[in-house]
Amino acid sequence: MAKIYTKTGDKGSTSLLGGQRVPKNHVRIQAYGTIDELNVFVGQARVTMDGHAQLASLSKNFEQIQHWLFDLGGLLASEKVDQEKWQLQQIKTEQIESLEKWIDEAASKMPPLKEFILPAGSTACVHIHLCRVVARRAEREMLGIEGDLPENAIVFINRISDYFFM
Repeated sequence: MAKIYTKTGDKGSTSLLGGQRVPKNHVRIQAYGTIDELNVFVGQARVTMDGHAQLASLSKNFEQIQHWLFDLGGLLASEKVDQEKWQLQQIKTEQIESLEKWIDEAASKMPPLKEFILPAGSTACVHIHLCRVVARRAEREMLGIEGDLPENAIVFINRISDYFFM
C-alpha cells in the first residue's frame, strides 16, 4: 500500500478527482467534506440501532443512504467533465422516489405534527437529528457550487434531511 501521506496538501490545497488543485476551504471541498461527515453520522446512527429487531429495516435504509452519500461525495469532488470521464454514478430520480416512499411510510405511522419537536427521546433519535442538521448544512454548502452542481443533488439532499426528520 502506498503511504497515506503525499505532502501535496501541506500548503493548504488539495486535488479534485480530475487533478485540479483548489484551496482546502474551497466551497466544493466544504460541501463534499460535509457529505463525508454526514455519512459518519449516519453510520453512528446505524450503530445505535444494532440489536433492535424493530429497527432492522430502518438500519437497512440508512445503509443504502450511506452508499448514495459516497456517490454524491464523488460527484461533488469532481467537475462535470471528470464525472463523465470516470463514469461516476449520478443521482437518479429513483433514489429520490425511494426516499419519498420511506418518508411517506414513516408519516403514515405518526400522528400529525402540531408543534416543533425537541431533538431528544433516545440515543438513536438524537443521532438521527444530528444526521438531519448535517444534511441541511450540506445542502446550504452545495448551493455555493455555481454552475457545476450534479443534477438532482439539491432535491436529493433535501429529501435525505426530510427523511431523517420523519
